[in-house]
Amino acid sequence: MRRCECGAKDCDAVVYMTWEEQDRADHVGQRWAIARGHTPRGGVRWRVIEETDRFVIVEIDEEEAPLI
Repeated sequence: MRRCECGAKDCDAVVYMTWEEQDRADHVGQRWAIARGHTPRGGVRWRVIEETDRFVIVEIDEEEAPLI
């Protein structure tokens, strides 16, 4: 279980993932796990990597990602 990473200030969604699913999201590039129906915030380009009935893993285009 983890919090949605969509970036919306008011988002309190919880994403239920197995350890294996979390590894696929966490250990490759700029991937975020978000709740179904949510969209990544921040004005960046992104694409869906994996979609299930519980969550969506998106990958952020690193060349377009804002600097923090």
